[in-house]
Amino acid sequence: MTALSRRNFLKLSAFAALGLAFDLAQPSPDTFHSLGRVTTEYLRVHLRPSKKAKQVAWLGFDNIIKIFDSLLGDEGRVWHEVSNGYVESVEVQPVENRLNPVGVSLPSGGQIGEITVPFTDARRKPEAYAPIIYRLYYGSTFWVRDLMRDSGGQVWYKLYDERLGIYYYALAAHLRLVPANETTPLSPSVTGKRLVVNLQQQRLYAYEGSVEVFSTLISAGRLYLAGDGLTTHSWTPPGQFTIERKRPTRHMGFGEASGSDYELPGVPWVSYFHWKGFSFHGTWWHNDFGRPRSAGCINMLPEDARWLYRWSHPIPLPDQELTTGAGTAVEIIDG
Repeated sequence: MTALSRRNFLKLSAFAALGLAFDLAQPSPDTFHSLGRVTTEYLRVHLRPSKKAKQVAWLGFDNIIKIFDSLLGDEGRVWHEVSNGYVESVEVQPVENRLNPVGVSLPSGGQIGEITVPFTDARRKPEAYAPIIYRLYYGSTFWVRDLMRDSGGQVWYKLYDERLGIYYYALAAHLRLVPANETTPLSPSVTGKRLVVNLQQQRLYAYEGSVEVFSTLISAGRLYLAGDGLTTHSWTPPGQFTIERKRPTRHMGFGEASGSDYELPGVPWVSYFHWKGFSFHGTWWHNDFGRPRSAGCINMLPEDARWLYRWSHPIPLPDQELTTGAGTAVEIIDG
């Protein structure tokens, strides 16, 4: 995800227009079963679920598409059936378009809010025509510190950016306030919890003693060639680690309010296990779980990252911006 510079804003506007044109050709709306958001600037639409099949159209970044079916195609990859053909699922984020009742009050320290629409634009002021500072994506999380009404009566949430120490605003209906019972710890008194990440399988396993209680596909660090030019290694280091810090939301990137090519505000359910900042966290910028993709972190679906956040130690409290302490053991194996 990038900050919404003028260049990117014009590019997004062009893609949005294309998306509207594409949508007009779709079948009756009661036949599709889910929505997806395109996470790449150029996504080919093929006549059949195969890269070798004829390209019949293309989709751009942040286009919202209706998905009518999902099936296995070439090389065991999942393809989505869309109105004009088929697209690979790896660059399509599963999304919903849910509006929410507006909270009438907030705890003194604020409350975590979760984006429940494909995307929404955060603005510098609680006004529809205020400058856009970031585009916020489905599944991302933010500290909601206050609510305000604009001159037209619309309600906006005041969001705190803990990295930059600034506030920006998003339409309240686009965020769901996460209740405390959805962040309470899971089996907190159980001893012998541990996590195993298998880099070859690109899979995470959670154990309570010898019992596996959870497993999911992940995307760990991209592969690179070692000095011998023959051996590949992952940017995610193998070894024994411990979860030592947690944040329910984190602005990752260079910490710039605009103009950077790497800004990820609202990364959800972050559990750090390495001094370099490597962590388990939710991911919205791709859907390529099961293959190496990250810069060292363990990318997960947001709902999987929240499960791990709740299950592992140290145990966070709902109003804590940062939780520290010796926690659950992590073993990363390369084979």
